[in-house]
Amino acid sequence: MLLIKLRGFASNFSRKDAEAQNNINCIFVVKFPAIHYFYRMTEENLKILSFFENIEKYYGCKTEITEGLYSLQESFDNHSTTWNLSEFTLIRSGYRKSGGRMMMEGEKMYFEISAALIVSFKQTGRNSFEFIEKYGESVFRITKIRFHYRY
Repeated sequence: MLLIKLRGFASNFSRKDAEAQNNINCIFVVKFPAIHYFYRMTEENLKILSFFENIEKYYGCKTEITEGLYSLQESFDNHSTTWNLSEFTLIRSGYRKSGGRMMMEGEKMYFEISAALIVSFKQTGRNSFEFIEKYGESVFRITKIRFHYRY
């Protein structure tokens, strides 16, 4: 088993490192003040790393974020979800070590996703992605990101 400490998002470890070691099931640790978040380096987590390693190509692009809050009872239902829509031009992105948040920023717009709370990530289209975070026993946030990318 491989144990790697990171100081920031993917600063010492990347998807390429895991592939080079043929060890997709390794564990890595992200160290924050007095707290360690443990993540399994699953194929899904490698996709999340890849997303943020390559997000710079979307800088300057119109970005749509559709965010929904819902309580899982039996199944996800669009009609019982509270939705928000934001549009901005992506200026920069980063990782906030304090609290373990992945950030995207535009002019007068700031959006964060909790790295520790992600339970699902998928690419839903060529330039579209979906994160699901679990904030409580039955409280979830679904975030759909669409980049209007020219290429």
